[in-house]
Amino acid sequence: MEKLPEVIKVDPDRCINCNACIAVCPVHFCNNGSGDHISLNSELCVACGRCLARCTHGARYGVDDFPDFLIASRTRKRMVAIVAPAVVASFPDQYLRINGWLQSMGAEAVFDVSFGAELTVKSYIEYMKEYNPPVVISQPCPSLVNYIEMYQPQLIPYLAPADSPMLHTIRMIRKYYPEYSGDQMVVVSPCWAKKREFAATGVDALNVTLFSMKKYFKQENIDLQKFPEVEYANPPAERAVLFSTPGGLLRTAERWDNDIQYFTRKIEGPENIYPYLERLKDAIDQGCVPKLIDCLNCEMGCNGGTATGDAHAKSPDTLEAAVDQRNLEMQRHYGKKGKLPDEKDKKALHALIERYWRPGLYKRSYIDRSKNLNLKTPNARELEAIYAAMGKESEKDIYNCNGCGYGRCERMAMAIHNGLNKVENCYQAYLSGAMQKRVVESLEGGMDTLISKIENQDAAYAHLKDCITSASGDIQELAPTVISIKDISSKTNMLSVNAGIEAARAGEAGAGFAIVAREVRVLASLSRQEADLFGPLFEKIQADFARLQQDLESALRESRETRNVVDKINSDMHELASSRRKSEK
Repeated sequence: MEKLPEVIKVDPDRCINCNACIAVCPVHFCNNGSGDHISLNSELCVACGRCLARCTHGARYGVDDFPDFLIASRTRKRMVAIVAPAVVASFPDQYLRINGWLQSMGAEAVFDVSFGAELTVKSYIEYMKEYNPPVVISQPCPSLVNYIEMYQPQLIPYLAPADSPMLHTIRMIRKYYPEYSGDQMVVVSPCWAKKREFAATGVDALNVTLFSMKKYFKQENIDLQKFPEVEYANPPAERAVLFSTPGGLLRTAERWDNDIQYFTRKIEGPENIYPYLERLKDAIDQGCVPKLIDCLNCEMGCNGGTATGDAHAKSPDTLEAAVDQRNLEMQRHYGKKGKLPDEKDKKALHALIERYWRPGLYKRSYIDRSKNLNLKTPNARELEAIYAAMGKESEKDIYNCNGCGYGRCERMAMAIHNGLNKVENCYQAYLSGAMQKRVVESLEGGMDTLISKIENQDAAYAHLKDCITSASGDIQELAPTVISIKDISSKTNMLSVNAGIEAARAGEAGAGFAIVAREVRVLASLSRQEADLFGPLFEKIQADFARLQQDLESALRESRETRNVVDKINSDMHELASSRRKSEK
């Protein structure tokens, strides 16, 4: 089974783990919140685009083939363009100039998917006539096809076994326009997921989204008014130009069967369609389903598709106005003298459609991809253990708050059991329960450790103070010694002077004694000099010790103040812990 291409990516540097993407995701488990950012499993992602619209951090972005299209254009590769009818909603007054720009980029011809939509309705009608199935689920939307193949494979037999309008158009070109059969197909689409449709059906086509085109026009300062209006190469569609609008399939099919509206359900928007499909098999088994389900992923249809840029932010009335106007113009095109077509005109249109339709040419099959899901369901014991880790000890702790993004605690437990999330992300239950308990216990232990360290610090300060005081006392005791040295030096000097006088009186007999007296005088002088040097040094040491004692006293005061603050916090923490333990009993 071929892997589906990745069409939505995650920028881990921008992801803040806010869980918004999980909350809006219709399938949840394609997201993995167990790491430092929420990653995406492309094989489980239906590419509905909801996370792209919901992420306000730019952490998710769509991927198309626009870069490859630019390369093909620069290398002059033969190309033919296929344009979705949603282009009219995005460029209401310039959609034919888009064709002119495409030709300037190297497209040899431009085809309108609207005519492919006419062929699609024909395929549906013929299938329903021949096989009379209990229900037919329309499949132009690749996100819904992805969802059914991955998560509701029991609905695969009810998917219309026919190609989408885009693939009808591509196969029509391959069959009926041989001059373009070898060209690179470039599809201008409003949907990131279309890339997957081409991969699943083996069609070599580049998905060039309206989003990327608008971005490119802005970056390159391209003025579409400078390009000519170019008509499409295929026959014009009639009301199938409405296919990009919710209910467009139904309104087109009414031309073939006036009563089809009475057994068709029109449904769109992710908040509606996914829950509907989840319950559809039960309704089929009960025999209470419509014959045709006209369904789309996007609430405003393809006009506000996932890759239309700012189109989805506009009013549906604004988006549909230009499409409705084109629909009126196309119907008058097939009528006489600008009037709406009568029955004869419609027969002529049907005959034209018959020219481009062959049984089996547009047939589509599907793949059961549910094996990719491979989720393990926790048993009762495992679920209880997960709930306990989340701080959910009773039924009252099952908040279903959606803080984790899953909407129900049971889904969060399923994600944790399969390694797709972690206990810490259960915000309300975990942070208010187990986390708070662990924080209190951690702080209690931390405060006790801090108090012990402060006590040890106080003891060290006290010991240091005693040492400084003792050393200062010892230094003070040196003062008399210095004075004594100076006194001895003075007396020794006096003695040497007297000895020199006596030696002089002795004459030649006292010459040796005079030498000794002179040396004693020199030693006395040196002793005096050293004593003079020691005096200032002694005073400096005394001043340094005095400052050290002052600094130590200041540190001791700050330590006592810190101890008071810590004691207050510790008291509050113990009171909080005691209160919590009482509430748990």
